[in-house]
Amino acid sequence: MPKEELARGHLSLKERLELSTNSLQECLKVMLHVQEYVFDSLPLKQELFEQVDQLMAEENTLASICSSTLVHLPSLIFERVKKHKDQCLVAHPINPPLNVRLVELIPCAETREEILIRTRLRMDEIGQKPVLLRKEISGFALNRLQSSRRPSD
Repeated sequence: MPKEELARGHLSLKERLELSTNSLQECLKVMLHVQEYVFDSLPLKQELFEQVDQLMAEENTLASICSSTLVHLPSLIFERVKKHKDQCLVAHPINPPLNVRLVELIPCAETREEILIRTRLRMDEIGQKPVLLRKEISGFALNRLQSSRRPSD
């Protein structure tokens, strides 16, 4: 598959590269969607989201702040977030996301409905198929469906 076909959305690869920065603070000035994909370590994720919370401008109330996690509950991941907690949720794509378009959205208790709607629309826009889970629970919907057994007849 050519590189140009791997990126989804409306921006060309060149336009995306022009938006690149090595500064988290600079990136968060204009960000509408934060999607984290660090190693699935709870302390690492908590530290990262604490930094995002501190560096993101207080007036940026429309950005979705999302974690991708296999095992951690949203309430634990965003535990150290203070100013932007109502913008936080898990947006966990099923792997491999280029082939399986499903992404599970799992809000915190504090997540605003507007953020859920915006995140869902962004996922639709980039070709993902969002599934909204209204309650955090250990394990994700697809994993539970895959592991459930059909009752014997």
